[in-house]
Amino acid sequence: MFRIRDVLGPSTPQVTAVIVGAAEVADEGFDPQRIIAERSLGTIVGFEPDRQACDALNAKGGAHRFFPYFVGDGSERTFYRTAWPVASSLYKPNEPLLRKFQGLVEWTREEEQKVVRTVRLDDIPEVKDADYLMIDVQGAELDVLRGAAATLSHVVLAQIEVEFAPLYEDQPLFGDVDRHLSASGFRLHKMPAMMGPPFRPLLRKDGKFWPISQVLWADAIYARDFMRLEDLPPRKLLALATLIHELYESVDFAAVVLRAHDKKTGSQFWRRYVTAVVGQPPPDDFED
Repeated sequence: MFRIRDVLGPSTPQVTAVIVGAAEVADEGFDPQRIIAERSLGTIVGFEPDRQACDALNAKGGAHRFFPYFVGDGSERTFYRTAWPVASSLYKPNEPLLRKFQGLVEWTREEEQKVVRTVRLDDIPEVKDADYLMIDVQGAELDVLRGAAATLSHVVLAQIEVEFAPLYEDQPLFGDVDRHLSASGFRLHKMPAMMGPPFRPLLRKDGKFWPISQVLWADAIYARDFMRLEDLPPRKLLALATLIHELYESVDFAAVVLRAHDKKTGSQFWRRYVTAVVGQPPPDDFED
């Protein structure tokens, strides 16, 4: 895949990416946070409440900044630290459900409870005018979104971990998150992978951490409504095209976004982009 700056040139925007739940996980595979940093797509403002993990992220230097905040709806909550720190949550692990699947009850074994004060994204100056939002907070994603109404009004693309079964007690599920984001002007774009271990006692022969049948969670990619792209200013359209191309290789959607940009500004990015994707220019009489 070519880099979008080959088409946009000096008009390629530097994006602001907000990552809630920024701890790095070994062997996680696809990682937008890493791609943004390695391809110099912009600046990351990250939040990781584990102080040691947060310090490790900041120790890498550069323009990216990470804060040890519990991001949520601004309320006081109980934080449940688990055996695998990445599985820790503001919601209590749902042990009866977790016991039905390989490995989950061991990873989410509760080791500590503590009362914490959450911080709303809308109250954090560093996230002002963010372009991209990624949330991975083990069941508390909707709490983060409820504290981010103003932030969401600027965001054009989001990756939200969603659950289809209550891995944590009383947690919001995919339908709750989807309704909230739909009401905020987003449409579900794609789910790159469905995740979750098999029901016990079975294991996959390939050893991979994918379900045999029952899907438990996924990363849901939400983009600004493609039927209302004309509502976005030119710079936000370029940010959306850049992110959807570089992170998710959604070349057809990126072309639609650049077409909307060209109609606003008179630029020729759409024609150049389509040519780069398919090897020939679009027809002169194309109508959308």
